Amino acid sequence: MSLPLSIQNLFKPDVLGGRAARVQSSVEAKNLEAVLRQHNYSFRTKIHKPKRRSPEYVVMLLEPA
Repeated sequence: MSLPLSIQNLFKPDVLGGRAARVQSSVEAKNLEAVLRQHNYSFRTKIHKPKRRSPEYVVMLLEPA
């Protein structure tokens, strides 16, 4: 199973060898999670809060795509 074309370009390789997408708002993260749930993908979401910047939402795939 491959990722839908609408979100495929969001996912980049991460340091652990998996694929992750970084989005800037919670709405974008929730929409991305909804698409992944619809296509039965396992994922994990982390919120990265750097100092003096807005939070960043990192959605990581748990299974290979």
